[in-house]
Amino acid sequence: MDPFELAQRAVSHLPDYLDHAGGTVARQMGADLDRALVSSLQRFYQWLKQAVSGDRAAKKALQQFEQKPDDKRRQTTLQEVLARLIEADPSSAAPLVEHFVNEAERVRAEVTVNRTENARVAISGRTINQPGAVIIGSIGHDRDDEDE
Repeated sequence: MDPFELAQRAVSHLPDYLDHAGGTVARQMGADLDRALVSSLQRFYQWLKQAVSGDRAAKKALQQFEQKPDDKRRQTTLQEVLARLIEADPSSAAPLVEHFVNEAERVRAEVTVNRTENARVAISGRTINQPGAVIIGSIGHDRDDEDE
């Protein structure tokens, strides 16, 4: 796969799984939705932080993305950084990024996570049947479908 396309797909998944406060992995939502994805995300994100640590501009791009992960310009800048990292080390970087993308796309096919500007989250899709799973927010249904 083309490094930029792979980077683009990876970065497109990150906003759903990052807290806005400091760019940490969203533990509450992510851990409850899919442990395999969270594990893959954590490995990928730790690798990414390590990979950019020696490059001031790349590190700044990641930090700015962490502050505003929904900002399209910041996403594009991070995609370019990630594509360069994949090109520089395709034998180890590409499989790691591909694994994260595959897990994220598998879960996205099962669960839709929508965030609004005011940080409300709507989750729809598969049933979460895990002991201890917590979803915070309101869950509604259409009463017109019920028999009185």
